[in-house]
Amino acid sequence: MRRKFLKQIYAILLVVCGMVLANTVYATTVTPMISVSSTHAVGVKSDGSLIAWGTKVTNESTTNGAYSFSTTIGADFIFANAGYGSSLAIKSDGTLWGFGKNNVGQLGDGTATSSHDPVQVNGLTGIKAVAAGTDHSVALKEDGTVWTWGYNFFGQLGNGTMVDSLSPIKVSGLTDVTAIAAAGDRTVALKSDGSVWYWGKKDNGSMYGYLNPVTISSLTGITSVAAGFYHTLALKNDGTVWAWGTNDYGELGNGTLTASRTIPVKVSGLTGV
Repeated sequence: MRRKFLKQIYAILLVVCGMVLANTVYATTVTPMISVSSTHAVGVKSDGSLIAWGTKVTNESTTNGAYSFSTTIGADFIFANAGYGSSLAIKSDGTLWGFGKNNVGQLGDGTATSSHDPVQVNGLTGIKAVAAGTDHSVALKEDGTVWTWGYNFFGQLGNGTMVDSLSPIKVSGLTDVTAIAAAGDRTVALKSDGSVWYWGKKDNGSMYGYLNPVTISSLTGITSVAAGFYHTLALKNDGTVWAWGTNDYGELGNGTLTASRTIPVKVSGLTGV
């Protein structure tokens, strides 16, 4: 009798466990990460949910502590990037989402209406990287093309015009891109051949900008790029770092102050990076 009872209990447990397993969703492993700007921070938790804190998170209001976004947008984010007034986040399906300030179309949803919860960027899939400038946004697709939207007074959208765009537009004549960076009113791209391209406001603080991508002929063998507000850095395959732009605070790392450079200079005493 006892053995029969135990068998019945075991059978019931199998049914219950089967029901639990059938209703369990196993999420793809997510590496937690954070991104910061001068106004706020955004992050992705290990469960794929999106959080943010600081100013300009919820329609430019200040939040106390972390702000967890509505569950209706899902919890399958894998990467996020904080811009000056808005942020971008990539989902595991390759779609792109934006939230925050949107007065000139930084969110890329076809409107100029700010949103505290993420809205989907129009028409973009297969996204592998994103970057946010002051008032413009940049995305790199898996096919090596670059797409931009938002403010364009200095040509930071790279389409040969100074016209703002509420939705993503393809950067003119730029392919085989492997990495992007953006800051202030500029955008930088690294191609598979190790060449560096940039457009928008010039690195020397000039009020003029490049409306189309231009290359820096003196830089070759580059493996990584990063952008500051008025200066840019590039890492070469020999482990050296090169910098150009304004240098008011020694950001070029070449042992001088205030001597801006339009041609990259080698950062002093830094090798094996």
